[in-house]
Formats: sequence, structure tokens, C-alpha cells
Amino acid sequence: MTTIGAYRRRREAIYRHVRGVSAGGWKADLLHLFGSVILLAILIGARVWWHLH
Repeated sequence: MTTIGAYRRRREAIYRHVRGVSAGGWKADLLHLFGSVILLAILIGARVWWHLH
């Protein structure tokens, strides 16, 4: 599955970026969680849309 690999790479890049902005803390964790949820929602939405069309 290439989508899972791409998602994992993107998540790691976001995580690295967030940690660079602020070294840890609840804000970084919240932003990372928020980003992961959005990416997951986009992936699921795209897959559903692809199946419907």
C-alpha cells in the first residue's frame, strides 16, 4: 500500500516540523494529533469518493 507509506512519511515530516517550531509541549502534541486526524479524514474521504465515482 503506497498510500500508507506516503501518509507515514508525511506524518513524520509534520512531526519533525512541529518539533522544530516548539520543542515538545502540549501545543506540539495537539498540533500533531490535529494534523494526523485531518490527514486521516482526507485519506478516508478520498477513498470513499473514489469508490462512489
